[in-house]
Amino acid sequence: MTTLELFIKTANRVITSGKTKNAKNFATKICDQILNKGIKWIKKNKDALGISEINFAMYADGSGEIAPIEDNRIRYLEKWQLALFANG
Repeated sequence: MTTLELFIKTANRVITSGKTKNAKNFATKICDQILNKGIKWIKKNKDALGISEINFAMYADGSGEIAPIEDNRIRYLEKWQLALFANG
């Protein structure tokens, strides 16, 4: 999967896991700001954004993801905001 595909897959899960409409709108706003930076910026800042195939790692027995994105929603939003701020 490409870095952009990984970001979009992660972003979709962060957005849909929002408990309220405002939470979903906030996540959408942050994701849109990142996407507006372009593919090159996303690739350059993938570590700061926390984008990796490891995000989707499964337990060896196939019983589920090791660290589901939905359980780490706040972590992603925090990393994304910091990346936007620091790497404007």
